Amino acid sequence: MKWTLLLLLSACATSSGDTYKTRCGVGPAMDFYTGELIKESWIGVDALQWAEDEILWYLERHAKDPRLYNRKVACGTLTQLKVFVHPTWKWGTPGSEVSGVAMCHMRYIEIGTPEDLKWTSTALTHELVHVMQDCKPVRPAEDGLDNDHANWERDGIFDAIRATWTP
Repeated sequence: MKWTLLLLLSACATSSGDTYKTRCGVGPAMDFYTGELIKESWIGVDALQWAEDEILWYLERHAKDPRLYNRKVACGTLTQLKVFVHPTWKWGTPGSEVSGVAMCHMRYIEIGTPEDLKWTSTALTHELVHVMQDCKPVRPAEDGLDNDHANWERDGIFDAIRATWTP
C-alpha cells in the first residue's frame, strides 16, 4: 500500500526541467550569451505562460490559418521551444536591427530586453506565431507584406499579436 501511494505521488511530481516551461512546452528563458537561466519575473515561466495564453486566445478569435486558430494544433508546435533573451532591446547591424528572431528549424526564438522590463513590450508573441507557422506563412503574400509575414494583416494575425502588446 505504501509503495502504491508513493508511486502515485511520484507520477504527479514535475521534473525540475519542466519547472521553467509553459503548458505547451515553451521555455525556459535563457541569457543569449551565457545560456544561463533567467529567473527575473518579466520573462520567467509565469510571464511565458501569460504570453502563451494571450496569443493562443487571440489567435482563436482572429486568425484564419488553421495552424493558429486551433489551440491544440498551435500549442503542439511550441513543444521544446527555447527562448533566448538579448541584454538589449534591439541588435544586429545598422539598418537591419531586430528585436526578435525565430529559428524554427533549431527550436528557439530570440527576443530583446525592453526598457520597461515587460514581456508585453517585446516581440515574444510575434516570434511564437512564426514558430506556430513553422516559419512558413500562407503564401503568396497578397497583402503587400514580405514573405516572412505573408498575409498576416489579411488573416488577422497582426490583430492578435497587437492585442497582446502594451498600449
